[in-house]
Amino acid sequence: MKGILASYRWRRRFAWLGGLVVVAVALTVIVLEMPNESPEMQGPSNVAAPIEESPKPVRLTARDEAIALRVASEFVSTAVARKNVDRAWNLVSSDFRSGMSREDWDRGRLPVSPYSVRKTAWKFDFADSEGVGWTVTLYPTKSSHETPMDFQIGLRPVGSGKRREWLVDYWQASPTNAVALSAAGSGTPAGGGGGNVASGKAKESWAWLIFPLFLLSLVVLVPLGVVSVNWYREYRVRALLRR
Repeated sequence: MKGILASYRWRRRFAWLGGLVVVAVALTVIVLEMPNESPEMQGPSNVAAPIEESPKPVRLTARDEAIALRVASEFVSTAVARKNVDRAWNLVSSDFRSGMSREDWDRGRLPVSPYSVRKTAWKFDFADSEGVGWTVTLYPTKSSHETPMDFQIGLRPVGSGKRREWLVDYWQASPTNAVALSAAGSGTPAGGGGGNVASGKAKESWAWLIFPLFLLSLVVLVPLGVVSVNWYREYRVRALLRR
């Protein structure tokens, strides 16, 4: 080791290697300390996210069930069947007909796809603190050449006491009915629809991991490479001197 340090060439090589090591370590520290803007790496927020409570199931009285079912049946026979559509205006909630004028409604410009209804079959789905719902199967008239379809209808109570009434707040083709889904694509059914929110995790670049590892590897690979090259040169010189 003393002989190597006595050599000017080796001292210069070690100086260069020491400089490379310092630069590699400094760059590694800088990269590791850089803030990551990726959403999944950010710290937890101190603001508590609001928790939406699910509607609580309730027991529907016979009177409320009869009134709600009567309103739902009248909605189907008017708005859906496109007969006396002006009567359906007062059967739906303000949210259901939001953005529509009474004139457009009476002219049949409803947010409901028309269907030639011959008869219906009702299946009770739920009753909770926000409303009540059924699945209704619509059977078409023979002249319409349509197919039977399943729809979901929801009603919510408005007012209290003697002024309490049930209004249609949701109407949509049943997602379990393939025929209903294809038919729903041709119209604009209303109620309960929500936009799809794409939620994806930001992908972290592999460069943030590879670059620090590459810099750290230089600390070992560069000195090893220099030593190997010099050893090979000296080996060739000694081999030539032996001849």
